[in-house]
Amino acid sequence: MRIRWPALTHTLLWALLVAGLPAAVLSSGPTIAQTDDPTGLPQEAITDELLVRTQPHMGQARALSAPRTGPGLRSQGWQRVKIPDGMDLDEALEWQRQQVGVVHVEPNYRVKLVSVLPDDPALYEQWALGTNVNRATPSGDINAPPAWARTTGSREIVVALLDSGVDLGHEDLAANIWVNPTPQAPDTCPTPDSGQACYPGDQNGWNFIDNKPDPTDDHGHGTHVAGIVGAVGNNGIGVAGINWEVSLMPLKFLDERGNGRISDVIDAIHYAVDNGAHVINASYSTPGESVAEREAIEYARDAGVLFVAAGGNDRRNLDERPIYPAAHQLENVIAVGSSTRNGTLSSTSNTGPNTLHLAAPGEGILSTWPKGISCAGNTDASYCLVSGTSMSAPMVTGAAALLWSQMDMDDPTTWRRVRERILTTTRTEGGAHHTLTGGILDLDRLLNADPATLPPFQPTHLEVRSGDSGMELSWLNNSAIATGQSLERCAAHELNQGQCAEGDFQPLGPAPPQASQFTDMGTQGQEGTLYTYRVRASSDQGESPWSNMAQISTPPLAPTDLNATRFSDGIRLTWTNRSQTAERLRLERSRDGDNFSEIAELPRDAERYEDTLTREGDYRYRLCADHGITGCSDYATTAAVQFRLRVSSNGSTCLVNSATAGLPAQERDTVLTALREVRDERLTPHAPGRWLVATYYRASPTLVEWMQGSERREQVVLGMILKTWEWVAE
Repeated sequence: MRIRWPALTHTLLWALLVAGLPAAVLSSGPTIAQTDDPTGLPQEAITDELLVRTQPHMGQARALSAPRTGPGLRSQGWQRVKIPDGMDLDEALEWQRQQVGVVHVEPNYRVKLVSVLPDDPALYEQWALGTNVNRATPSGDINAPPAWARTTGSREIVVALLDSGVDLGHEDLAANIWVNPTPQAPDTCPTPDSGQACYPGDQNGWNFIDNKPDPTDDHGHGTHVAGIVGAVGNNGIGVAGINWEVSLMPLKFLDERGNGRISDVIDAIHYAVDNGAHVINASYSTPGESVAEREAIEYARDAGVLFVAAGGNDRRNLDERPIYPAAHQLENVIAVGSSTRNGTLSSTSNTGPNTLHLAAPGEGILSTWPKGISCAGNTDASYCLVSGTSMSAPMVTGAAALLWSQMDMDDPTTWRRVRERILTTTRTEGGAHHTLTGGILDLDRLLNADPATLPPFQPTHLEVRSGDSGMELSWLNNSAIATGQSLERCAAHELNQGQCAEGDFQPLGPAPPQASQFTDMGTQGQEGTLYTYRVRASSDQGESPWSNMAQISTPPLAPTDLNATRFSDGIRLTWTNRSQTAERLRLERSRDGDNFSEIAELPRDAERYEDTLTREGDYRYRLCADHGITGCSDYATTAAVQFRLRVSSNGSTCLVNSATAGLPAQERDTVLTALREVRDERLTPHAPGRWLVATYYRASPTLVEWMQGSERREQVVLGMILKTWEWVAE
């Protein structure tokens, strides 16, 4: 049984843990966006570790029994921190976020392989490459043979494999394993406190799990991925990779069960970038969005490195339920789904027209496999059939490497051109599916299409928010060949139902070809509007499709100076209108702390309302200016206003109160309570009843005066009231 310590014990334990922190770490600092409600953290995160970043000038945080922090993490200002025994993950996250000097805290997420499903090992054919003469019609293969007529790759291109390692001595891989031209010698490594990388003896990559230079695969997944990218071709052995020649850099961060840590991912990305990788293949997934991982991929982007990610096999829409790293919205990311032999999206593949970029073959893919690791029960196989987007991603990675070998390696924009060419040459003959391109990878088109005939790829992930100078737009610019961009706006609030048709968009003006931001200053300070935006890229070869549409609304201006005053029959409200676009006003009321409910829909120019009341209580009111398309404004509200049935200084002017004044107190209270229940529960819920109650209160002062002029009349009225009470009581 796990013993949960009291909160005080947690606090004392953490206080002891950070007692050795530098004073600078304890100074105050801003916070950035946090994962406030990380769904499923106990299952998807390492429960005894955090990743913590402090302000840059504060140095590194230290913690008792802190695990090793790799150089990639350190260079980004992060550290792995151990959670004390007895404190759970949620408590540790909350406690650490409250510490001064900490700018971000997140779990050290678990990383898993995208699902691996071995098939029948006897089906040894590489249908996905298009080498089978019995190709389906339409075919879902990538049509590699025509591309190989142009190039079969180059060992100058380095592909980093973030995976479970690689069988370095495999007969079909050994010749293409990356060899470090400048491996580190142990006596030249900097000290651990320097914050610099130290990878002694890193001849062929690195094992980030055990922190050693042996990235040998003990799972099988990484070797299979390696063969798809670059199994040696034309050697009379086994299979051919997309690249017959390439340099495969094994970076092992997944263990024999296919599990790993985000902290090791970040170190592996930094290693890949710092050692000359052109493309990084990431056939893994985690449901948690890691800021540290995103920053590492941005580091790769800034160095001109592509990052290809598997889209996952959960049958989910990544636009609605993202997984990472596929869902990181960055210019160097390509997210890949799995397709079938006839080109349709696999039934198990994730989708997402704003997240997945394209599909590639992912069912029954034959590739290399390490002996000694079971492949469908066979531990003596050198090749294996495996399915999933883990296989689709290296198809695209291999295609990127193949194209890169034909391009200018010294051009800092080559990564953008490679990515754009991949996305503009997909084919949809097998049927479009829910990805950005709607197509599958085609090596023939990729390598042999005339670049001068290709239009630019469209901008994506368009977003808009309200800023001080107007509506601020931002998007991902996916084109290296565009010569311009155009933006359009639709004033949806001026249209029926607020829906924009093609002819409703108006140009906002051009934007530079590499722009990814724009401010629509014509909207500054406007109220009651709903704007829809879109953007596309253009060149001499044509225009791209439009980006996704982004909408933003500004409600009408709210009324002000809402005041409430009592009068004889209720509460009188007055206010000041400010909106020029509102279609109506909505007035809501609350009594004695109950929820607000609407009591009136008023004309847009109304500035007065009298609320006739029949029940005592503390009343509050709120009022908004409403537009059918842009919605309601903020509410103008009042403080509580007490309403009591009218009573004079010399006695009640209510007939029942006056007539029962002479009864014993307990009997009088019983009678009045019963009659009030009749009023509130049987009369006031209905219009005729409310009219009767209001008429009674208006007539009561006159009737009281008439009754009090004669003792006989007082007795008659009291008798009638008591008879009514008896009837009610029955």
